[in-house]
Amino acid sequence: MKFKFNQVSFSLLFIFLIAVSCTSIRLRNANEYYDAYAFADAIKNYEKVLEKRMVPDAMIRLADCYRQTGNTVKSENLYSQVVRLPDALPVHQFYLAEAMIANGKYEQAKKPLDEYLRVSRSDFRAQQMRISCDSIALFFSDTTLFEIQTLPLNKSGVNNFSPAFYRSGIVFVSDRGKPGGSSHMSSYTGKEYFDLFYAKKTERGNWLEPEILRGSINGPYNEGPAVFSNDFNTVFFTRNDYHGTTVNRNRKNYNNLKIYKGSFVGGEWNISFDLPFNNPEYTTAHPALSSNGLTLYFASDMPWGYGGMDIYASKFTNGNWSVARNLGSQINTNGNELFPFIQNDSVLYFSSDGHLGMGGLDIFQSVMNDEKWTQPENLGYPINSSRDDFGFIIEHTNTHGYFSSNRYNNTDKIFEFIRKEPVITITHRITNEKFPQNATVTFKLDNNKDTSIAFNSNEISFSAQVNKKYAFRISAPGFYSVTDTVNTAGRTKSVNLIRRFQLKEVRNGETFRTYAIRFEKGSALFKGNSSQAVDSVASWLKLNPSIEIEVQVHTDARGNDKDNLQLSQKRAEYITDYLAIQGIHPRRLSAKGMGETRILNQCTNGILCLEEDHDVNNRVEVVITASGRK
Repeated sequence: MKFKFNQVSFSLLFIFLIAVSCTSIRLRNANEYYDAYAFADAIKNYEKVLEKRMVPDAMIRLADCYRQTGNTVKSENLYSQVVRLPDALPVHQFYLAEAMIANGKYEQAKKPLDEYLRVSRSDFRAQQMRISCDSIALFFSDTTLFEIQTLPLNKSGVNNFSPAFYRSGIVFVSDRGKPGGSSHMSSYTGKEYFDLFYAKKTERGNWLEPEILRGSINGPYNEGPAVFSNDFNTVFFTRNDYHGTTVNRNRKNYNNLKIYKGSFVGGEWNISFDLPFNNPEYTTAHPALSSNGLTLYFASDMPWGYGGMDIYASKFTNGNWSVARNLGSQINTNGNELFPFIQNDSVLYFSSDGHLGMGGLDIFQSVMNDEKWTQPENLGYPINSSRDDFGFIIEHTNTHGYFSSNRYNNTDKIFEFIRKEPVITITHRITNEKFPQNATVTFKLDNNKDTSIAFNSNEISFSAQVNKKYAFRISAPGFYSVTDTVNTAGRTKSVNLIRRFQLKEVRNGETFRTYAIRFEKGSALFKGNSSQAVDSVASWLKLNPSIEIEVQVHTDARGNDKDNLQLSQKRAEYITDYLAIQGIHPRRLSAKGMGETRILNQCTNGILCLEEDHDVNNRVEVVITASGRK
């Protein structure tokens, strides 16, 4: 019995040692795959290791593999365990929050983000993510602006992304594999390498089966995204840095991406060369082309950027591409800015995880204005989601285009969209504590005729068109009218423009004094720019058609009292006559010369005064005699 017991114990020990040895081998293999960025193979081995025993480093690296390959569900699950390990780093809290946000758990993501920001307060990207968690409703404020649908060329379990306009359809990137070719699997994704395919759209709107682009444009490794010249005879596209079947690796053992140029010759694509700003030590990718083909936009993590991937531009002059120029901090952040697209040489679309967004990569829009890019604008839902949204392209008409997203089952799919006009509402709100009766808002329609709408409550709303300028008059009997101008030019999102006004009550006897109306000495004729001042009075009276006034003209005390009275009367009548010529009905006007009967200072008869002291008394006063209140 003793012998049998020892034999059994030895057998169990032997089996245990074999298991430990196998686990150690798997762990070593997993680490080698991880270091070579072969995440698909690393995942398989790390999962096997963790099935046998708990290895903190394996758990951390497996979580990173899931993060790198976009599996946010497993990434969140594993990082929620990693952050409790003794070996956990602050950045693991960030990765946990990043996965939670991608999975739509904005409220839950606040806690790990706050933990991370306690030790990394200057991390701008984390700050933006934290703000996003509190303001996610902003991205759903205009969900009717885009109408989207997935394209029929998408297949279950197959990645399709980054469409580019090409002839009567699109060229896109896909891992569906070469038709009739042998499978060539990527160690990074565990799926086939990406190639460029063309899908044609018929005149009836149906999509034909995608075809792989012919020629040497598709090689043994990853190709795409691409962009084409206007005549479709030149292509710029991204591919792995390789020669023949040999992958080139940089000093960090990483295989970077480069941008290549190709030409359409003899019915197929031939590769000319890679571009001068390529470098084996960093990535250049995602080309976008200006309409004249002379400016190339692209993404790169070349040194001296703002962090992660930035967007650059290079110009083709004198037969050479210029040194790449970073688009600056208005566009680029310490996160990643990728997949640029330039529309009409003035609007830049790109994806970013560094600007305020919904999670993952969001699509943004920036406009070139006075040779500067405007603050990027998040396109919001449904273009953006909590996952990666990228590869946005839009036709020059600004109404139709495509983009890609992995929002469904962590698989990239291509979406088609129709961009609708934003719904712009203009609301005029009267804020008086006691609401004025019979208030109206008056404006001109396209026929240039005045249209008046009565207030049934304290506000009126109506729909406006984009790129229009509207002039309004808000009026009520017994109150001064106010004007308002609204310009809808450049509006890209639906909005309710609320304009608030408090109307001031008109009081009979109220007096307005002006020194802008001057007369020639001893005359009733205007001096200098006085007519412009009277024009302003006419405009004010037209704005307030129910108001009646008395024009009072005053003189200083110099000269004969009777003469001054007669002169002031002539001047007052000259003003009212001028107002009548400007279209003010005479019944609304009365003239009264006041002479020197109301001197404002000490400069009365017989008192020696300076010229400027006398001038204080030379004035015109407009007195309200009727307000039109019923």
